[in-house]
This record gives sequence, structure tokens and C-alpha cells, in this order.
Amino acid sequence: MTRTRHISGSGNLARLVAIPVSVLFLAFSVTWLLVGELNFPNALLAVVFGVGSIVFLVRSPKWGIRVGGSQVTLSSWFRTFSVPIASAGECVTAPYSGLLNAGNIDGSGRWLKVVGVMNLTSARIVAPRGTITLARSAERQMNELAEELSRVQASRAK
Repeated sequence: MTRTRHISGSGNLARLVAIPVSVLFLAFSVTWLLVGELNFPNALLAVVFGVGSIVFLVRSPKWGIRVGGSQVTLSSWFRTFSVPIASAGECVTAPYSGLLNAGNIDGSGRWLKVVGVMNLTSARIVAPRGTITLARSAERQMNELAEELSRVQASRAK
């Protein structure tokens, strides 16, 4: 049986941001449904916010990077990406550009980074936004991911 290794710290900043916001949105939705005017658009909006909050809360423990079996799994806010270990190339960091920093318009991508891996089969870098972290942590996570991939690839070559 192959063990799955979670890259330490990956997904932590995403959880730190999303969990309190989700709890707040969920409380807002429940309050709105209980005391608000229950016409169709209001009720629908409250339910959408509530369901979205629950989805975030349920998915949040899975966010991050895992190496195990025959693939690298990168889990983000709504999607999970898999890269076969045989196709995994260089590990990278990239500036975060998304909803939390308005597409990096403020330049915060200097210290907010995402961690990813090059998929050699598709020639694309897979670096989902749910791997957001601070620059120093991103370097450490990238190095840990590279070491784990090298270890797994070397053990398969034997």
C-alpha cells in the first residue's frame, strides 16, 4: 500500500481565510432566512450563500498538496487537479492572482504565492489558487514537494 504524504502547511492560508468567511456567510444566510423578507430573490440568494459556505467548509480539509499513489493531487477552492507522478516535472511558485487580491492589481502577489508542479504531458503548470501561501512558506512547500517527488520517482526507477 502506497502512503499519501501531505505537503506540510499547504492549504493552511486558504483555510485560514475561507473558514471564518464561510461561517460568517452561513450565519448571515440563516439569519436572513429567519428574519428577512422571504420573497423569491432574497430567499434564493440566502440559500446560495448558505450552500456555498457549506461546500467551502466541507472541502476545506482537503485543500493543499498531496503526493501518493501514482499522482500529485493539488486541491483548490472548488477543483482538485491531479498530475501523474511520471509526468510531474519542475515544482514552481507563482504570484497569487485571484479574488482575494483583486487579480494582483495591488501587487500583493510579491508576498502571496501559489505552489504548483509542471505537467510534462500537457506542458502546463498546475498551480491552483487554493494553494495560496506567503512567499517564505511557498519556497519551503515547493522544496518539500520537489524532494518528495524526487524520492518517489527514484524509488519507482529501481
